[in-house]
Amino acid sequence: MNKFFPIAGFLLTIACSQKAAPDEYLIPADFAGKVNILFGRSDGATKAYEDGWRVYQIPPDGILVTQLPATAGFVDRKYFSVDPAGGWTPLK
Repeated sequence: MNKFFPIAGFLLTIACSQKAAPDEYLIPADFAGKVNILFGRSDGATKAYEDGWRVYQIPPDGILVTQLPATAGFVDRKYFSVDPAGGWTPLK
């Protein structure tokens, strides 16, 4: 059993050190409900980046189909409500 702990610690260190690209989610201001994202779809929205952040423009129905692959590891995420004039308000 003692031989397991160093191996488990090593694997945990590797898993925790993986960091994915940061994400920004732009959600319509009047949207209510669940957001669903389908990743890695060739027929999806083109890849969008802003200042190194992956940008997800959520459509009014809440279902985004994107060409971006799913992320793994620790991810920095920001969520914004987008008003009809295009203004962003941070969401908590």
